[in-house]
Amino acid sequence: MDFKEIARETERTEYLKSAWNCEWLSLKRQLHGKSGDRIQLVDVKFEGFDGQGILKFSDKDLTKEADRQEQALSLNTQFGSLHFPKVVKRHNLDGWSALLMTVAGNGLLFTDSFSTITDSRFRLLAAQNLASKLLTDWNIHAKVSDTQFTPTQLLRRWLGHRIETQSRLSDLIERN
Repeated sequence: MDFKEIARETERTEYLKSAWNCEWLSLKRQLHGKSGDRIQLVDVKFEGFDGQGILKFSDKDLTKEADRQEQALSLNTQFGSLHFPKVVKRHNLDGWSALLMTVAGNGLLFTDSFSTITDSRFRLLAAQNLASKLLTDWNIHAKVSDTQFTPTQLLRRWLGHRIETQSRLSDLIERN
C-alpha cells in the first residue's frame, strides 16, 4: 500500500468515525479477501456495538453485498448468527462505500494471541482447544452419517453443481 492509499484510508476511517458517532474506531490489521477491496480488522465502539469487527472499504457500491449478507442471515437466523458476519453499519458517499460487519463466529478474535505463542507445548494446547471449539461449538448441529463415502463421493456431494463436464474439477475427480 502506498502513501496515497494510506492517507485515503485514514481519511475515510476518520469520516466514518464521525458519521457513525463512534467513541472510537481503530484499525487493528489488514485482512485479505477475494474482491480486491480493502478489508480491516477494527476495534470499534458506538451506541449498540462495542468490540471487534470487519471494516470493508470499496470504490464500488456495497449495497448489494450488504443486502445479500442480510438475506443469508434471515434465511436461518440460528445457523447464520453463528457462521455469517452481520452487517452492523453501511455507508455510501462520493464514489466509495464501507461496510462494518461482525466477525463471523468470533473467528478472528484470537489470531493475534496465537501467532505470538512461541513455546511448542503451548501452541499444541492452543491448537487442540481451537480444533475442539471448531468441531463442537462452531459445528454444533453436525451428525455422523450412517452412510460411508469414498473421498471422491464426498467431494462430489460437497461441490454439487460446481462439477460439470467442462469443469477442471470433474477432470480431477475422474482421475482419482
